[in-house]
Amino acid sequence: MPRVIASDGETSRDGSAQDPPRRREAPRSSPASPAVATASAGPRPAKRCRPARAPASAASGQDGQRIDWTTSPVPMAEDDQNASSSDRHVPAGSRRGAVLLLGTAAGALTVTWFGQQWIQQWYRANTASSTTESRQLWKRYRWSIDPQQRRDAALRMAARERDDATGMARLLAGQGWGNAPLAAISLELAAETATDLGRQKQATDLWRSLLKRFPESASSAWARRRLGASEPDLLIELLERQPRHPAALSAAEAIDPEQTEGHQGALHLARWGVTWPGAAGRLRDACEDQGQWAPDDKARQHLARGLAQLGDADAAEDCLPEGASDPETALAIGRTLLRGNREQGSRGERLLLNLTREHPR
Repeated sequence: MPRVIASDGETSRDGSAQDPPRRREAPRSSPASPAVATASAGPRPAKRCRPARAPASAASGQDGQRIDWTTSPVPMAEDDQNASSSDRHVPAGSRRGAVLLLGTAAGALTVTWFGQQWIQQWYRANTASSTTESRQLWKRYRWSIDPQQRRDAALRMAARERDDATGMARLLAGQGWGNAPLAAISLELAAETATDLGRQKQATDLWRSLLKRFPESASSAWARRRLGASEPDLLIELLERQPRHPAALSAAEAIDPEQTEGHQGALHLARWGVTWPGAAGRLRDACEDQGQWAPDDKARQHLARGLAQLGDADAAEDCLPEGASDPETALAIGRTLLRGNREQGSRGERLLLNLTREHPR
């Protein structure tokens, strides 16, 4: 019996069903390009692609096949991506830095402007111009109905015109009325101005009026000082009533021994103004005087104490009379010797030790 070859869905000669024969698939050819092989290997993360190029001719791949760059996407390197990104966008850090710099500069300019405005306002509010103030003082002096305000304005204007004695005399004329302290000051300034102008009689009358009306005021010390040139008793009164006043100290420095029958001026300086200019010379002259007006032992103690306070321990010791000095004078001399050289320091120590033994309390 001839053999029958069964087709799909047919039976063989012996009646048994047979599966249809399977066809072999032809082996696939190798990928045409690395890009195709990569695609068949599985999904990969997408990469940024360069824009399509259109070269004049195609290039050959790794396996010798021709690659058309116009249709085949090529991945870009990370450096190219960063370069491309930086060309198109500004980094966030740069933007923040620029904003910070601009904000700082704007804030500094704003603070400076407000500071300048505040300083200008403060200056205008607290410092009036000299021209405006002078006009206000003149208006008050000329038209105010209050005599105290007129006198106050006159004194303030006179203080500004010290170089103009004539102007000061005009402003101070008639301002010594009343019993207020400003009246004594007005009389003092008017007398000084008259002296500068050579009006001695007017100045003397003003000084006498001041001394009579205000004998206890500070201005009366200068009245005694000026009038004491012709009346020595006023100088003695000045030294007794106002010993610390500059007028009294200047008078004490200028008094000669013949005027007071002794070195009363030097003794006054030793008690009240040892640091006054010229006091050291007057104290040394009094200590060296051995004539008619030579100081007694008590006066020499004061003179030696004053010289010790000035730092001249040797002159102080020479001024002391024969015999022991009083505790106050010895203490002053001992302190001065301690500040001297080695030999003076030893003498000062011995002097102070003897002082503590003789006067324990």
